[in-house]
Amino acid sequence: MKISRGGENSFAHVVPSPSRGGLGWGWFSAQHRTENHPPPNLPLEGGGTKTGCSAACNVPLSPSPSPSGGEGSLRGTLGMTLIELIVGLAIASLMTITGWRAIDGLQAARDQTVADSARWQGLDTFFATLEADLRRADLNVFRGDANSLSFKLLGNTAAEPATEIRYTLVAGDVPNSSFIRRDSPNGSLTFAAVKNGVFTYRRPPETDPAKPAVTGFESAIDRYPRAVQIELILQSASATTADAERSVSRLMVLR
Repeated sequence: MKISRGGENSFAHVVPSPSRGGLGWGWFSAQHRTENHPPPNLPLEGGGTKTGCSAACNVPLSPSPSPSGGEGSLRGTLGMTLIELIVGLAIASLMTITGWRAIDGLQAARDQTVADSARWQGLDTFFATLEADLRRADLNVFRGDANSLSFKLLGNTAAEPATEIRYTLVAGDVPNSSFIRRDSPNGSLTFAAVKNGVFTYRRPPETDPAKPAVTGFESAIDRYPRAVQIELILQSASATTADAERSVSRLMVLR
């Protein structure tokens, strides 16, 4: 850009090309392209500066945008490009998928924990109920095998008749699954589901010296036992291998 001074009050100038990275020195109004309307604050060849147009000029100055992407460029008003938009959507999708997988894992762990808690609570209820019934059982009536045991439960008073109680391992609808059921004249009660289970019994000491003493546990008995041992095999509902199986054993010493 150059401004020459031919006289004290005459000015001739060339409007410069737009500057790189900033505002250009072009104007949209053709009235500012005459030599009477030089750009503002430009140095003169002979020294000093020329400040704006003459006082009689009422045409507003309007800087032209720079194509180089500077402060006055059109690029700053165009927004995001298509590539930037696609990259942003891809990042948002990745974050959504990652968050969904984390929430799904937490929900699955919560469901498994609730199922395990309900099963252990059912097992505790079964053991406590069976032991309480056995301690109120008639000592003269008892039958037991590997999958069930039955006895008569004495009444709370002498006038109350005894009731028949039976605990059974019943096969479930799902293969390799069973559940424990308590049957009485008042109805049936189902406890926790298991994969398999077995009852074993220890006989009381023999009163006849001629009979050999039995020290181990038997799979069947026809008299009130000295102790009952219950072994249950559990398996998680989501288990696919034998490593997930757990064994629970309870020994109830009755007399």
